[in-house]
Amino acid sequence: MPKIEETFRPSEVKRVAFHTFGCKLNQSETATIAHQFDEHGYEIVDIDDPADLYVINTCTVTHKADAKARSQIRRALRISPDAFVAVVGCYAEYNPEEIASIKGVDLILGVEEKFKLLDMLANESKGERVWQKNPTPEIMLACDAGDYRSMESTPTLEMEGKTRIFLKIQDGCDYNCSFCIIPSVRGGGRALPLPQVVDQAQQIVENGYKEIVLTGVNTGTYLDENENQLIDVVQRLSGLPGLERLRLSSVEPDRMSDDLRQLIAERPNICAHLHLPLQHGSNRILGKMRRRYRIERYREVVERAFELMPNAGLGADVMVGFPGETDDDFAKTCQFIEGLPFSYLHVFTYSRRQGTDAASLDGQVDPQTHQRRSFVLRQLSKRKRQEFLDRQTGRVQDVLFEPGDGRTFLDGWTDNYARVRVPYQPELINEIHPVRLERREEGHLLGAVVQKQMEAA
Repeated sequence: MPKIEETFRPSEVKRVAFHTFGCKLNQSETATIAHQFDEHGYEIVDIDDPADLYVINTCTVTHKADAKARSQIRRALRISPDAFVAVVGCYAEYNPEEIASIKGVDLILGVEEKFKLLDMLANESKGERVWQKNPTPEIMLACDAGDYRSMESTPTLEMEGKTRIFLKIQDGCDYNCSFCIIPSVRGGGRALPLPQVVDQAQQIVENGYKEIVLTGVNTGTYLDENENQLIDVVQRLSGLPGLERLRLSSVEPDRMSDDLRQLIAERPNICAHLHLPLQHGSNRILGKMRRRYRIERYREVVERAFELMPNAGLGADVMVGFPGETDDDFAKTCQFIEGLPFSYLHVFTYSRRQGTDAASLDGQVDPQTHQRRSFVLRQLSKRKRQEFLDRQTGRVQDVLFEPGDGRTFLDGWTDNYARVRVPYQPELINEIHPVRLERREEGHLLGAVVQKQMEAA
């Protein structure tokens, strides 16, 4: 039997640190878990501070995401060598054995089991077994991905410095793109029932948040047990008293209907910001990826949206180095992006994931070509961002302010997702104020707060 170095009791654990890798959905889920600990009297500390317990919520979209998680685990153990370390989420589900090989990891929980962390540690009969510094980590994974049924979403934790919050309304995916491992680790699509979405949104508003960001693995496929769709969620929440902003995260192009675009354009508290995953500008590669659109459809969606919202922000995920991608395919991607008013890109390098169909395709692209094409697209993204910010210069737009550096400046966001910086004025934090956008700096705009007009008595 392995020697137990030290045994913890839940009552002895006071300081808990969380770190999140990956998407906005993961951020929402970390907030859910952290909220549970916060409600039970634990002190939430920064990931770089000494802690009794570290909870690392992982992503496994790419090999790079896995490597970042391993690095963070080792960093936490350098800060507090005797801390209890729980590694949770997608990477934990996909490759728990690799995580278990890291000395100092104590508990590995899959994508559904992670929500039971607090209960496990607080359970007296299980706690003595779980709370052990043991060379052999406890591995607890969920059922087979196809059997997932639960939806966890309690994003009401007051996150310091944040004025907007992610509300998870959907999980899992049925699209089965050839490169994506996520359906294998998160299961099929499922949705939080609309009444629960509304209840949680109401709690968020009551807690003082000004902006809700709707998120999920494939948010556009939202379909609850009563056949409510994403447009029904958006209609209900945009009419919620006290909610000043509603923002959609990523929505697949085939799910961006005319009715949804029209609703976004008509409702003043819905942000004029679309994130439409592109992945590639070559129809040949989109077919091999098993994407559910072609570039003609993508262009049509964007053009119709900009007819309604000429100053909207537009973001996209783009992948380089998919198996079989030629120089001509890559050139088509660049040309397609050049021709549309993108304001930013999330550039990903294809990562070969065992268990996906793309892993067995011929024509795997070499690392040097990956790097070269990624660099070109990141430079294109930077230029597109600069052009978008330049188009905002001279306008007056409403900005929701965050604390910035807490001393010399405030940061905030316009509804079309431009970052704005103004001199520090603490009374503006978590307030929406008009700002005259004066000039562009690296990645953001400098502005001057405009005095709001006094309402008629």
